[in-house]
Amino acid sequence: MADAQSRRNKLTYSDHLYIETHTDGVLIEHHAPQIMETAYHVHPTLEINFLINCQMTYSFGRKLVEVPSEKFCVFWGARPHRVAAIDGVGEIINIYVPLHEFWSWPLPQSFVDALLSGAILTSTNENAADYEIARNWARRRHQNDDRWDRLHMVEVQGRLTRMALDGWKAINSEPVEGNAQRVGGNAIRHFDRMLRFVARNYAEPIGLDDIANAANVSPNYAIQLFKKVLGTTVKAHLSSLRISHAKMLLAETDQKILTIGLDCGFRSQSAFYEAFQKSSGTTPAEFRKSAKLQQSE
Repeated sequence: MADAQSRRNKLTYSDHLYIETHTDGVLIEHHAPQIMETAYHVHPTLEINFLINCQMTYSFGRKLVEVPSEKFCVFWGARPHRVAAIDGVGEIINIYVPLHEFWSWPLPQSFVDALLSGAILTSTNENAADYEIARNWARRRHQNDDRWDRLHMVEVQGRLTRMALDGWKAINSEPVEGNAQRVGGNAIRHFDRMLRFVARNYAEPIGLDDIANAANVSPNYAIQLFKKVLGTTVKAHLSSLRISHAKMLLAETDQKILTIGLDCGFRSQSAFYEAFQKSSGTTPAEFRKSAKLQQSE
């Protein structure tokens, strides 16, 4: 495998968020899991976790999701998340797959829809071979040979296909809308570039034109791609990421609400409140109060 640092670039947005981008090819990491005390991170890639001798809890804003040991766990990393707790002393093997690679795989539509809608998936059936599969990926991650890269990609595709066919479940409560459509060729690469741009810049006051320009496509084409791939609009996707980040800051910091809204990319307090209430059914102040009460219990 190529050196991991050459595959990953980190952009520090603030003390609360790391924005990560990955270049083409599968990236494999192997290390001891560590609690991320304050910083969340996002990346527009598919993330696969395999824990050994420990369990882990992710925080997606106020939502906590427990990841079991020795089962593959898969999610799309575009929403801010961090490791909030670890039970036991063990290891984690992380695999990151670019979206355009994942999208080219002939996986069942329900599986794809679930991941792109924000579900965190794990297999429902025990597979004794998974431990050795994950171990082999970790052992051979530094081969620095394109043939190994291709082999890892094929093996990751095969394991996800087996999960999709053999049995999987969502371990969080995100809705699955099921509106995604297949696209390929240049279209998915254009979409991937736009997702990377949004992941790096959603906390800035960007809009449709900026996102389309990142992939050298027209705004109308960008709208069509987002609708086909995610079943949603560019504006709704951008707002969803901003709201997720705002919820994290509301729950875990004492920053002023107006400051949070502006720091998350909203142009005004009224725009922030309108988007937040539409998404959450409550105001930012009410959300913060509820989050603080839960933390004190």
